[in-house]
Amino acid sequence: DGNVFYSDLVSDSGTVVADEAKITLGNVPADGSAPLAPGSPYSEIVVTGYSVTYDNGIYPPYSGGLTLRVPSGGTADGSIALSDLGAKASVPTNVATATTARIKVYGFVMANGSNNGDKVEALASVPVQVANFKDSQLP
Repeated sequence: DGNVFYSDLVSDSGTVVADEAKITLGNVPADGSAPLAPGSPYSEIVVTGYSVTYDNGIYPPYSGGLTLRVPSGGTADGSIALSDLGAKASVPTNVATATTARIKVYGFVMANGSNNGDKVEALASVPVQVANFKDSQLP
């Protein structure tokens, strides 16, 4: 929704906090034409994974699997991890920085049955604030 994502380095209880972001992917023609009829060849997108990089390298690149089916003309919801807990735990807790997470979601267009069609990818970015927040300070 265009909001800042707050990456809390350590919770008030002293544990490293996982960065999970909810995503919604849509399958609509880029040219504004009508979506293909559901069930017709090339109408569905199968999402297989994603990767995340940070503009300032606060966290190393991260990638993961993601299984979603996005119907023609529709959307699908999922969630992704924005960083690796081990790498996040190595960031000093006195660090405070702003950065941008660059997200790439990828998969393929479902062709006839289980045949893989053309590869597809969606790109997004989200502003991220990294710090050791007090949990009560987070929105």
